Amino acid sequence: MNTPEVTVVVGTRNRGPLVADTVKSILSSERIDVELIVIDQSDEDTSQHAVEALGADDRLDFRRSDTVGVSLARNIGIRSATSRIVLITDDDVVVEPDWARTFHDAMMAAPDVAVGFCQVHPGPHSADDGFIPAYEFDTDLTIDRLRDKHRIQGIGAGMAVRRDEVLAI
Repeated sequence: MNTPEVTVVVGTRNRGPLVADTVKSILSSERIDVELIVIDQSDEDTSQHAVEALGADDRLDFRRSDTVGVSLARNIGIRSATSRIVLITDDDVVVEPDWARTFHDAMMAAPDVAVGFCQVHPGPHSADDGFIPAYEFDTDLTIDRLRDKHRIQGIGAGMAVRRDEVLAI
C-alpha cells in the first residue's frame, strides 16, 4: 500500500452506530488517498460491531485501547499515522466528501503551520436537544509566537497537525 496523502484520526468511546456514520463519511473522501485510524476506548463492543458492519476496507485501522480520554486517543492515532498531515475529527461528525482534500491542501499551502483548525458547522438539530458544538469564523488567523496562543480558536472536531512537528513537542 502506498503512503496515504493524509491520515484521519477519530477517538471513540461507547458511540455505537454514531461512529459508523463518521467512518463512512471519511472513507467517502474524494480526490485524496486517506488512511483512517479509529481508536476505540469503549468498555463494550457496540462501536466495533457498528464499524465492522460497514464491511472491510484496507484504509481503515480500527484499534481497541484500554486508555480513556479523547486526548489520549488522538495521541495514539497521531503516533500511529503514516502520513505527514494528520486530520482529527470527532466520533459524531459527518464530513463532506471534499473535507479531507481541502483541509490537507490548506495545510500544504501553509508549510510553517504545525496545527490548524477548520470550520465545523452544526448539523440539523433542535435547540431543545441541547448544545451542538460548532466553530465558524470569518477570517483566517495565523500566530507565530507562544505569547499569542490565547488568540487561537478552534475545536478538536476540525483539527490538522503536522505529525513530526507535533510529536517533537
